[in-house]
Amino acid sequence: MRVKSETLTCRHFNGVQHDCCEAGVNYRGLAGEPRDGCMTRIPCLPIHEPKHGSMAACALRSLHTPEEAERMVTESEASMERHLGVFRLAHNDAKAKGLKRGNGGHSEMTCPICSGTLRYAVASVNGHMHAQCVTNGCVQWME
Repeated sequence: MRVKSETLTCRHFNGVQHDCCEAGVNYRGLAGEPRDGCMTRIPCLPIHEPKHGSMAACALRSLHTPEEAERMVTESEASMERHLGVFRLAHNDAKAKGLKRGNGGHSEMTCPICSGTLRYAVASVNGHMHAQCVTNGCVQWME
């Protein structure tokens, strides 16, 4: 199912939190008026019925091939598994050091992905963890 969704998503789409896609197309300008439901009218995503108006056309729309989509999904799932593994290890490390809700603090451990240093902090108020590996682009999260 995720593979099919990726084949219906434009390769330039980078999220509506940005003004423009990676090809430089302005989302709001492409969708036009009315403003209500404008992001449902961009042709970047597999939305079948816009809320208001009709689907916009984009000359730069380019869809992923099934092979590209399969690779993207496989890489995404592998990345999620790596991140969840590090997440669990960091929480176990914090627990072993007595860091938890009511007894927050910070520590570090060897990153199991890149062997760099994973630094983390546990909040005393709720036990949530913020963590980041010192290796640029490796792993980081905030609960």
